Amino acid sequence: MKKILLLVMMLLSLPLAAQSYSVVAHKDSFLKNTPPAEFLEAVHFMQEYDSAKNGPLSPEQAKYEQMASGIVVLNFSFFACHPCYDMWSFLGEEGIFELWKEKGVRYYQVDVANRKLSAPYVKEFNVHSSPTLVFLIDGKEYARRRGGVDFSKSGEDKKFLKQIKTLTKLD
Repeated sequence: MKKILLLVMMLLSLPLAAQSYSVVAHKDSFLKNTPPAEFLEAVHFMQEYDSAKNGPLSPEQAKYEQMASGIVVLNFSFFACHPCYDMWSFLGEEGIFELWKEKGVRYYQVDVANRKLSAPYVKEFNVHSSPTLVFLIDGKEYARRRGGVDFSKSGEDKKFLKQIKTLTKLD
């Protein structure tokens, strides 16, 4: 009888646990910024245009150039990943998202749990772990940061913050 009661209690608590994750994950507005559908096309265009450099841009090409130009940060993660959430929270608390916005750095959240939408990005950028931050300049990857940060270790938070600021040209 105790086993049945325990099983029933566990089953009843599952929807509450799932709900609490989604509420926590979506309370911050910076998690909702996803790459536009044409972003990969823009990245491909920038790579091809950079190697060819042939003539003036068409209006469509100019749109692609604008979409992929400058510094772009892609965050491959998902809402139920504790290291991912720790990193988002830390970046938010340290004001990195506001600094990026001021400096024109574009930040996109790629939710790897949504395989239908994230599959092309995961494949294109060869992502195999969460969280993974991919840093692009003008459509080309120039840095990558895999894995979470052990904030319990002394100095890791400052080291991570310095690395992020350096990679996005804030230092």
